[in-house]
Amino acid sequence: ASLTGRALAAHGVLVFAPDYRNCPQCDVHGMASDVDLSIGWCLEKCEEYGGDRDNVVLVGQSAGAHLCALVLLRGPVHWRPTDLRGFVGISGPYHVPATAAHWRARGFGQAMLDFIFGDEAGMLLASPSYLAARAEEVE
Repeated sequence: ASLTGRALAAHGVLVFAPDYRNCPQCDVHGMASDVDLSIGWCLEKCEEYGGDRDNVVLVGQSAGAHLCALVLLRGPVHWRPTDLRGFVGISGPYHVPATAAHWRARGFGQAMLDFIFGDEAGMLLASPSYLAARAEEVE
């Protein structure tokens, strides 16, 4: 986020780069809640820092992209998706079960995955690709 934020700021873009709790402080639900709260705070404060409240684009990278997409698809609590001008997700793990297989192959422990996501069903419910597909089925 730091390099992306610096590149955007160099072009006059106001950048907020909030952080969120990570494992072992919380699971994916806690992380998403932190992201939801921080986006709400940024929307509330952006004009105080010279930003345009009607021109806010949410950008996340890697896990941040995943968590931002997850919050958008689950429905934020502290703001509305219409508060945003857009969303850019950069190289996020959007389908957790497939990404988990990649993580396991590189030595990321199953106990850590279980703590963060729970079982396979939990991984699926934490997958923006799955949530988006379910939303399309409802429409």
